[in-house]
Amino acid sequence: MSQPTSVSTSKPLWECESIVAFKALLRAYKEVVQDKGKVFQADAKTLEHIKKVAVWLTTPSFKRGIYLGGGCGNGKSTMMAAFDKCCRESGRRILSTSASKMVAWHLSDHSVFDLPHHEPIICIDDLGTEAAEVMVYGNKMSVMSDFFEEAYKTRCFLFVTSNLGADEIEQRYGARVRDRFREMFYSLKFTNSSFR
Repeated sequence: MSQPTSVSTSKPLWECESIVAFKALLRAYKEVVQDKGKVFQADAKTLEHIKKVAVWLTTPSFKRGIYLGGGCGNGKSTMMAAFDKCCRESGRRILSTSASKMVAWHLSDHSVFDLPHHEPIICIDDLGTEAAEVMVYGNKMSVMSDFFEEAYKTRCFLFVTSNLGADEIEQRYGARVRDRFREMFYSLKFTNSSFR
């Protein structure tokens, strides 16, 4: 018996037209920049990044997250903050944190491995700045690697920013996590220079 050849895609995270998502993200991005006491620069690369994120958020896909990679200071964290702002304004439950805070929280007797079971959307800023391995009750563990394994199982939505490239992801978290990232994330590389 032959197997079906067509595969349906999952629903988009945001069910609206991509132009509506673009306008919402652009407005929120400007507000985040202004809240930092800076002037928003509507350069072509920034507008392109906002458009790509908006299109991806409004397009059905089996990938359950966005990974923004690239150099320092080029708008990745600002994009994540704009996404967070839009989600909160529309009443979506969302958890925004950093990789370092997740490790610290785990070391203070909380389990980050429960988060994907309770939070539908998790934003993690600055992946790669946290301690790669920590001691928990005398056992060496990689908190973020184990967290991503759990998130992979639950298929919660992840929005991650990092300065790490694919090879650095593999070196730090292992080949298994890098391979899972390919399946889990729509990756967008920020190539513009620093705004700082």
